[in-house]
Amino acid sequence: MPKNKGLPYPLAAIALLVAPLLLQQLGNGPVRIVNQALLYVLLALGMNIVVGYAGLLDLGYVAFYALGAYVLALLCSPHLSEKFAGVHALFPAGLHTPWWLVIPLGAGLAGLLGVLLGAPPLKLHGDYLAGVIMGALLLSALPEVLR
Repeated sequence: MPKNKGLPYPLAAIALLVAPLLLQQLGNGPVRIVNQALLYVLLALGMNIVVGYAGLLDLGYVAFYALGAYVLALLCSPHLSEKFAGVHALFPAGLHTPWWLVIPLGAGLAGLLGVLLGAPPLKLHGDYLAGVIMGALLLSALPEVLR
């Protein structure tokens, strides 16, 4: 049994923290590619936990991930005040919330929606669970589809 069994994890964390700083010297392209790759790694880890460890066929967790990203995009950019007149009246220069404040807010909102949508079908398994979650997500998108 090797002594340094836990050593690769801190080294990988340090490498992931230093990689954007090194890639930044090459321009925005490599940074964006690595950023997208790491986002897909996060989604794959989520799929591994839900399907692999829990044994559930749940396809709706990506929508909760997207909801958190959507909240971050709206609150950290001027688009929220451009699209909604009420917000524009309160914040004429735009609502530019700091990202460090919005990330926990988006994660909390996505978690709350996940609990609200995930608690009722908790007794279901397999295809039934996937069907209920996808049906609830489709119902939530119905106003946008009909518009």
